Amino acid sequence: MRLSLRIRKLCFALATGLCLAGAAAILAWGTKPLAPLATAAAQSATHVATSRELAATHDREPTRDDFASLWDRPLRRALYDPPPPPPVVRELPPLGVELLGTIIEPDNSMALVRSEQGSVEYKRVGDIVGPVDSPASVVEIGAESIIVERAEERITLGVRGSERR
Repeated sequence: MRLSLRIRKLCFALATGLCLAGAAAILAWGTKPLAPLATAAAQSATHVATSRELAATHDREPTRDDFASLWDRPLRRALYDPPPPPPVVRELPPLGVELLGTIIEPDNSMALVRSEQGSVEYKRVGDIVGPVDSPASVVEIGAESIIVERAEERITLGVRGSERR
């Protein structure tokens, strides 16, 4: 579609007029005083400004007191976030159990375990052994040893009570 020369000139003139009107609106908006914003920022946090107060401050020029709260505001910050603190590694107390023996059956294997208090208990796979604050779970029962898991760490207890990791 081809436009005539007269219509093209008319479109360019219209686009030029719109650009000039937009530039004039931006200049008018940019020279508008910012008194309501400056006085609202200067007021204390406990005082809530009413619409009459904001309208009254809009008619005057901003003073030095209007910007007093902005002078105390810190403008500089760190350019980066500090590294996170190192994770706290909690040392686990010793397990404190002794394996006395195992009973191996096809679906009913058990382990004889002496606790810290000296009591002898029968434990199956999934039972809890060790101190109350950091217990371990029995994972596997073998012929002469059991494997317990505590805090994502596997410990092998032998019949003589020796711990191997």
